[in-house]
Amino acid sequence: MTQTRDGRFAAAIAQVDAANGLDPNRETVAGSPRPKELVYAERMSAMLARFVPDASEALKLAARCQHIERWKTPRSDYPQTRAGISSGAQRCATSTPTVQAEFCATSATTTRRLPASAR
Repeated sequence: MTQTRDGRFAAAIAQVDAANGLDPNRETVAGSPRPKELVYAERMSAMLARFVPDASEALKLAARCQHIERWKTPRSDYPQTRAGISSGAQRCATSTPTVQAEFCATSATTTRRLPASAR
């Protein structure tokens, strides 16, 4: 069964949300505790919709998965020094595009639109 373009995009967003929904950290929203990175992803999507109402699916997906599974690389794993923070940022910079590419592969976004580091 072939999914429509909209169906593939919706499936990719659902996969990103499912991954971020596993975040053990919670943030209280409207009185209910919710997975922190899922809340962040929803806020990023809302802000993008405000700033760029006609954003492409690729940009929408990038915004949604900017912090995908970020709890797996907590800042507390690195010394709170300039070098430690830089090391943590480097790790996120190399692992996040790979995770994002896996989700993008199921969406309408093609690898030609992805940065070279994510292919």
